[in-house]
Amino acid sequence: MNEIKAEFGLPKTAEFRGFIVHLPDSDEFVVSIEVEPSATRRVFAATPEAAKIYDSESAAADDAARCKQDTQVAMLFGEDGQLFVVYPE
Repeated sequence: MNEIKAEFGLPKTAEFRGFIVHLPDSDEFVVSIEVEPSATRRVFAATPEAAKIYDSESAAADDAARCKQDTQVAMLFGEDGQLFVVYPE
């Protein structure tokens, strides 16, 4: 984690919160995805504060694949009420 913080210029004390799914074209974040036999419900928010936080990159990627739009799996860090969204390669 320290390498990622340094690479993106984050404070050393920033806390890793988890992975999130970002829709870059609409600049929204996945809040929830519910898959049922007859429908898939997707809820999005304009800010990362409301985004669903995933424990693993693979879980975030699974939900990203359920979106019709282009998506990016990002890492969410926070410190003193400020959030940092970074996109590692």
